[in-house]
Amino acid sequence: MPSNKPRDTDETRDTHSASAEDVLRLIFADDSPIYREQESALLRQFPSIDLVGVAASGMELLHLAKSMTWDVALLDIAMPEIDGIETLKQLLEIQPDATVVMLTAFERPHTLREALAAGAKGFLTKETSTAEIVTALHRAYHGKAVFDERPIQILQDYYVLGSSPQVDHEFAERLEKLPQHLRKVVDYLADSYTNREIARATGLSEHTVGSYVRDAITLLEARRGEIAVKMQGLDRRN
Repeated sequence: MPSNKPRDTDETRDTHSASAEDVLRLIFADDSPIYREQESALLRQFPSIDLVGVAASGMELLHLAKSMTWDVALLDIAMPEIDGIETLKQLLEIQPDATVVMLTAFERPHTLREALAAGAKGFLTKETSTAEIVTALHRAYHGKAVFDERPIQILQDYYVLGSSPQVDHEFAERLEKLPQHLRKVVDYLADSYTNREIARATGLSEHTVGSYVRDAITLLEARRGEIAVKMQGLDRRN
């Protein structure tokens, strides 16, 4: 790692102001043009982050990692050519003590275990706010594991307790009231499809799918990861 490592900070640090030694040089990869552009613009608003490289694929990120100095990598799990977990493994070959945090639209549950086993320092979802991402990157760089709390709690219940959650009847009632176009999208969310996979399956644009997913999350009063778990055991027939 570079020698000018930023000084240790706590989770309440002010990410809106930073001295030179606080700044993390970040490389970021995501294959969704909309999310990549929007999140890059937001990350650049934080003085404690120097976004030195942005990539649309794992291969592109690996090229950047070899050609520049960086402190932390933030990368999506589902990417073309090579996925995020394989990219993670190759990043650690380039820089063995690298700090890599995985970012996802909440992929299939097994990816959490695979990412951590491969050496990821954290696992965030795309529902995580940019301010929370920035704080998580600093914490991860200082050796702390970082997770988006609610999805991880759901995964813990699912894997550790070895059972699906009890039926949430209020959730079921909200599900019944969903407009048909949103219900179809939610059925794909129940199978942990990404927005891109839903777009391919339905013929909708990824932008439209993203809008439908946000509407469904609002109406169901449940986050993306919760939807997949809460729908287990429910009668999913329309």
